Amino acid sequence: MDFLELGYCILGRIIEQVTGQPYETYVQTSVLAPCGITGMQIARNSERDRASNEVVYIGQYSEDPYKINISRMDSTAGWIASSTQLIQFLNHVAGAPGIPALLKPETIRVMTTPTPAYPAGDARYARGWMVSSNGAGSWWQSGSLPGSTSLMVRNPDGSCYAAVCNTRTEPHQEMDNALYNMVWNLAQNVRS
Repeated sequence: MDFLELGYCILGRIIEQVTGQPYETYVQTSVLAPCGITGMQIARNSERDRASNEVVYIGQYSEDPYKINISRMDSTAGWIASSTQLIQFLNHVAGAPGIPALLKPETIRVMTTPTPAYPAGDARYARGWMVSSNGAGSWWQSGSLPGSTSLMVRNPDGSCYAAVCNTRTEPHQEMDNALYNMVWNLAQNVRS
C-alpha cells in the first residue's frame, strides 16, 4: 500500500469519526443514494462470502485475489460497482443536463488541477484523479488489484465511460492501457 492508498484508508476512518456511522453506510446514504445508486457495497474477503451481485475474482500469475483484506481497504479500493453505476456517479460528481452536481464548480477545478506531490511530480495526477496532460480536460480514475481492473473517465463534453473486469494481467499497466484504449475507441463510435 502506498501513501496515497493509506491516505484514503485514513479518510475512511475520519468519515466514521465525524459522522458517527460506518464508512460504507455514510457513503451509501449521503453520496450514492442522492445519485440514485443502490447496490454498491464494500467487497467481502472470501469467494464464499461474496455479495450476490459480486463476481468471482480470477487471479493470474500465481495471484490470489482472496488473500487481500479488501474490507479493510474499504475507502481506497473496496467498492463493488458496475460500469453503469460508475457512470451514474461520474454524471453526478460534476453534474450534467438535468443531473444535479454533488460538487461545486470550484471544488471540481481544485480536484482536477495537477499537483506535483504525487507520484514523483507526474503532471497528470490531481487530487484523487488523473487528468489529461495535453489540456484536453478529461479526468479519470483506474484501479487494479489481483483479480480486478477498473476504469472510469469523464470528458469535458460531459460524456462518461467506465469498464470493470474480474481479473488483471502482469504487468497490470498493460491491461490498464488496453482497457482504456478499448473503451476510448468504443466511445468514439457513439454518435450521440
